[in-house]
Amino acid sequence: MPTDIVIGCSDPAALEHVLRTLNVDDHLRGIQPYDEDARLIALWAILVDAYVTDRQLVPALSDAFPGARAADQLDVDGVRAALTANGPLDPLAPLLPLEEVPAPAALRDIAIRSITALIFPALPEASATTGRRQVRDTGPYWPIVRGALQEPAWSQIRTKAAMARTRLWSAAVAQLFLQRGNILSATGLFGVSDVKEGARQDPRSVRTLILKAEAGDAAAWSALVDRIVPNLIHAPEPLITPGQGSEAGNLRKGCAAAHQAPSLR
Repeated sequence: MPTDIVIGCSDPAALEHVLRTLNVDDHLRGIQPYDEDARLIALWAILVDAYVTDRQLVPALSDAFPGARAADQLDVDGVRAALTANGPLDPLAPLLPLEEVPAPAALRDIAIRSITALIFPALPEASATTGRRQVRDTGPYWPIVRGALQEPAWSQIRTKAAMARTRLWSAAVAQLFLQRGNILSATGLFGVSDVKEGARQDPRSVRTLILKAEAGDAAAWSALVDRIVPNLIHAPEPLITPGQGSEAGNLRKGCAAAHQAPSLR
């Protein structure tokens, strides 16, 4: 196995950034060929680093979690490590609301919501049209995502960009689970409007959403379903996704016939 040895590196973080940048784009793969999952994970790390470099990581998360207990006390290095699966999720605890206990499940939910907020940042509300041509204010976070992902201008965003960001989201979220499902399982979860306007999330905790859904709140039920989708994708029992065979068979996950008790005859 060929090995490259670097001697005398004074800035390991800069070296890591260079290696990722050279490998993340198809036309610049000169060091190691990445498979799709690894390429997207590297691209996610580059996006997080772009937020850190522009000093917008903490402001972006503070805006995404208006009910956080202490968003101003976030440790940037710890948050970066947590979101890129290079450290524990505990540094995300300041983003939890006061009434929620920082349990592992709650921290992973916060991590997923943080990933969603950083990949699909919400834009400022559009101003009223006056008949004249106006340039849309994309806010401070959308240009960071566009630059890191090398996307076209806001007005030229199409389905291709939505599919690419969805795959990036899926790969970033998959790192938070022991059982990692196919990243294509998330295809269709986000559309062009989520890329252009941002994926606005319900700020309520999972526990609150469950209680509201049990009380008949349709909006809470819809938000709850969105929040548990990653857990369904990466559950120990795998989902059948396109290209994995037997999509129409009775043995696929979720089919009632597959869970019937065997006959005793």
